Amino acid sequence: MKYYPVPNLDPPEPVEVAVKWVRGQRAIDSLRREVLMYDGPLADLQGTVVPIFGGFFTGTVQEGYHVGCLILEWCPQNDHTTFGKPTEEELRLRMHAVHKLHAAGVYHGQLYERSDSLCMSDGRHFLRAADGTMRIVDFQHAYRHSEFALASMHHQAALEGTLRDIPWNPL
Repeated sequence: MKYYPVPNLDPPEPVEVAVKWVRGQRAIDSLRREVLMYDGPLADLQGTVVPIFGGFFTGTVQEGYHVGCLILEWCPQNDHTTFGKPTEEELRLRMHAVHKLHAAGVYHGQLYERSDSLCMSDGRHFLRAADGTMRIVDFQHAYRHSEFALASMHHQAALEGTLRDIPWNPL
């Protein structure tokens, strides 16, 4: 990348970031959903519970593929507990982060191994930031609690055969 200097302004210090690339319109739409979470209900949790959101870019590459790119805070302190059995401290940090996530009204959508238990040994969605705090990532399947309640109500009504009795409300 070429740097074009601005008069009387020093160039910024280099910052390590995580870059999430996707290809294809469906994948871009999914990534855009994640962006809406970072930019919406997760905005106040950036840098504490979720990574700092740096931007979202889309375009078409030379071969005609549509691509999307999400920029997030780099979380470098991941060790064997990410892939092996987590320590008690790791589990405590994960539970604390999930608690804050739910307090903000957000349901991640992929943290559960089964519908009734937190998948504590699965480190794919939990990363350690440079300061040692825990970050939750990958919000492509996340939704607000209000959306979950509405979907649950419609699912139950469908099972009971009474779905037509519930007025449709997109939110």
